Amino acid sequence: MNKRFFITVLLFLIIGIKAFSNAGLEDVAGRGFWSKTARVYINDTLPELNTGSVNRGERIKGVVYFEGFDFSHYDAESKGIEPMLEETYVLLKEFYAAENQSDKKPVPFVFLGHSQGGLRSVAMSTYLKNKDPVLYKQLKGVVTFSGIDKGLKLLENKGANFRSGLYTDVNILTDGIYGTVKVLDFTPTDFISDFIFNSIFEKAFADGVYALGNLFLCNWLGLTKGFAYPIMNNTGWNSYAQIRDMCPQSDFVKKYVLEEKPYYYKVASGTTLEVVWKKGWLGIRYPTLERRTVYSTVQTTDVNMKVDKNLPLNFLIGGYNDSLSMADETTRNNIDKGMRIAGDVFNAAYIAHIAKSCLIIGLFTNSPAYASDCNKAADWCYNYKREINELIGESANDGLVAVSSQQLPVYSKVGSSAETKILNKTNRIIYNNRNHANITDIGSASRNKINDYADEILGIKNRTNKKR
Repeated sequence: MNKRFFITVLLFLIIGIKAFSNAGLEDVAGRGFWSKTARVYINDTLPELNTGSVNRGERIKGVVYFEGFDFSHYDAESKGIEPMLEETYVLLKEFYAAENQSDKKPVPFVFLGHSQGGLRSVAMSTYLKNKDPVLYKQLKGVVTFSGIDKGLKLLENKGANFRSGLYTDVNILTDGIYGTVKVLDFTPTDFISDFIFNSIFEKAFADGVYALGNLFLCNWLGLTKGFAYPIMNNTGWNSYAQIRDMCPQSDFVKKYVLEEKPYYYKVASGTTLEVVWKKGWLGIRYPTLERRTVYSTVQTTDVNMKVDKNLPLNFLIGGYNDSLSMADETTRNNIDKGMRIAGDVFNAAYIAHIAKSCLIIGLFTNSPAYASDCNKAADWCYNYKREINELIGESANDGLVAVSSQQLPVYSKVGSSAETKILNKTNRIIYNNRNHANITDIGSASRNKINDYADEILGIKNRTNKKR
């Protein structure tokens, strides 16, 4: 069926999720800055991500905090992330270089980065290593929390996997809606539902895909509003340069973080007996059985790490993979209720088609096929959180960022089955009860755990005076 009409709007009117347009998800990705999208705090405690505020009385010398990306203030631009690194370097030079200190002593510092700030903090370490080796020696480590350190997996292949999954999901829901309406057909020539679909609600299928994509990106995952245009249209990436740079294996990632290439090698996977013909006396050929080694081709990834292999890296990883946990309670309840109702509607249609088939009449109105479509749509609605995880690209995630994106690989396989260590000083902790929004709240009420990490890296055991 090539005319699918007004898919998404109709579906979500049916299941009552209009609350998205008003409630939505709280935008907690960071606020302010030089380009309105991502700020760097020098000698500050972490800002409160839920409010965007910073207690200016609390200053921690040596802490450089890279804020996450603020999609609500993002405008199309063509510069990307790289210019931010140069601006950050100017700040680092001003605050920490020995020549700018009253005692002419270098000040050690550490990078902290959340979300896109994680990518920028890791990339900044490489930039600084190449730009100013002397100042780089003062960098004692990097801590990322829910960082898109390798790029955002949702944007892999410039969103091709996301668009493909979205197309499949819309197809399932569309077929389910169509199958539900076809319950009304009782004769092979009944055209009531076809008239409804093709004449009254006629709409291009592509519009349905785009609508659901915008609903997912802008409402279900309010942190990703800036993704919608380039990812859904697969065009204009250079006009949304910061989004482009956040793609895995973008030119920015390959230049400052790591470059990954597929690598193929053969490994012995077993042996087999083969008939081999040999020549004997007088040139007479005779058969023999010989055991031969069987080889299989294995694909792995050759990683060219751009980050200093001896730089201490701490990856604090969010593992609570419920995207809607970042929404308020009312919105979550509305969504759960709506999806449950939608699933029940599709399930009722499934049962009706099975009943029609048992009464023979359904065999003439294609009820078995419609029953299958309704069953798939019901399963989608009952398990919509699983479907969201598939769109994110990985079941293990923090509600937005895949776990594999929140860390850098420690080993690489090149040319053999042996692993080569490419990062020597890494620490990795997964917080299964923290999502992308609340990952920073992992310490006690009196002290934030991430600042403790910073002190540990800087070699400070008891910081008694944080005022400056």
